[in-house]
Amino acid sequence: MTDSQLTAEVLLNLGFVDVGKWQPKGDSIAYALDGADASASEVLLDAPNALYAFVRDDHVVYIGKTARSIRKRYVGYCRPGKTQAPNQRCHRNITAATAEGTEIRIFVFTPITHLRYSDFEINLAAGLEDSLIRGFDPPWNGKDRGTRSPKTPNARKRKNPSLGHRVPFGSRRSGGAAGIRPGYGNLLGRARPYIL
Repeated sequence: MTDSQLTAEVLLNLGFVDVGKWQPKGDSIAYALDGADASASEVLLDAPNALYAFVRDDHVVYIGKTARSIRKRYVGYCRPGKTQAPNQRCHRNITAATAEGTEIRIFVFTPITHLRYSDFEINLAAGLEDSLIRGFDPPWNGKDRGTRSPKTPNARKRKNPSLGHRVPFGSRRSGGAAGIRPGYGNLLGRARPYIL
């Protein structure tokens, strides 16, 4: 699917529900449930491990996930703390959009519960969030938008004083967790060595 095909309709086809919109409330913002079934939307806001998206003119501008309920998560957008950069960024963007008369719709997705692979529970919301953000590349997700470099498997790096340059964390040259491949085998105590 091309970027031009990734619209709010794609989210609706995945099972997201259009539950409401953001609106100004004094010097802050608040959400209003005005979807097709407002009472059902109330229930969606209390489900844990949910995904949500903010949509502006059929364009997805933000995708997020919460382990808590959506209702609890949205408090952070209404009243962001000083150290909550994503909340501040979304609050600022929502406030600016609603001040100019642009509607920001709220879509919610509550995934299948108790999805399992063998003995392990799968958090579908967590995996789906990553994939949706990669596909949609919403402008309100992440900092320094527009200058984002491609993600690499070893994005976290640290300085190795003996080599004088940055190396991937966990590589043999960095001195951290050398030769241990990440994966669920490590969780079970069966770390598998590999050569870098």
